Amino acid sequence: NSTTAKLFADDVKLYTNISTSSTNSLQHHLNQIHTWSSTWQLPISFEKCTILHLGKNNPKHSYNFHNSPISNANTVRDLGVLIDPGLKFTNHINNIVSKANIRSSQIIRCFLSRNIPLMTRAFTTYVRPTLEYSSTTWSPSNITQIIAVESVQRSFTKRLPGLYNLSYADRIKILKLQSLEHRRLLADLSLTYKIINNSTCLKFTDFFSYPTCTTTRGHPLRLAVPVAKTDVRKHFFACRVVPIWNSLPAKVVQAKTLANFKHLVRRVNLDNVLIFPTNYA
Repeated sequence: NSTTAKLFADDVKLYTNISTSSTNSLQHHLNQIHTWSSTWQLPISFEKCTILHLGKNNPKHSYNFHNSPISNANTVRDLGVLIDPGLKFTNHINNIVSKANIRSSQIIRCFLSRNIPLMTRAFTTYVRPTLEYSSTTWSPSNITQIIAVESVQRSFTKRLPGLYNLSYADRIKILKLQSLEHRRLLADLSLTYKIINNSTCLKFTDFFSYPTCTTTRGHPLRLAVPVAKTDVRKHFFACRVVPIWNSLPAKVVQAKTLANFKHLVRRVNLDNVLIFPTNYA
């Protein structure tokens, strides 16, 4: 059986590596879902079903649901993240930046108070989560996209009283904020810690492995550096985080709890692996 099903609430997702046999398997499972829904009188919203073909060599077979063709999609929203065939997440990033800018402007327009701590709290409560939800999935490596996401916080902090003429680095220091790129990196490292310590349902072997050769360099929880032949793979969470994880001090990665790990890793200087220049205005 080469087809996998994932369910969340009332949604179901089927996926498989494409070959002649897997194409037949995927269609077979679509037929089974229709039979099950008919038997239990739980009709499927067929008009909401779409097919997303991934991979350059994907033959893009056609599939049907109860003899009706399923339409192909250029993007699919999966648990709040827009997935595109190239896995570049350009549409998702453009979408969240647009939403965050609108919310940011609404805070500036609607809040009569110009109290800086209050305005900052409003931003971190109503705007920043939009820019950080599931960031380990879509975190950009492209400088243009990194700047686009960062520009939301950069623009908002510039509009606060008395901060207009300060550099971005000075503004976020005064406001006790971190750059959004830095926060995404901390999210990557926190998820790595949870996977290694079995604090999540994600399996260690699905993402990482330990080096086969022993070395005295670094900490005892060093991860093997994966081979990445494409940019998509190289910038995938499980690949991009390994060199940074391996560079952390031993006392950080061996923290007893996630809370302690987060506390310690925030003290580590990670500026050398960040791309966005915080001296931007």
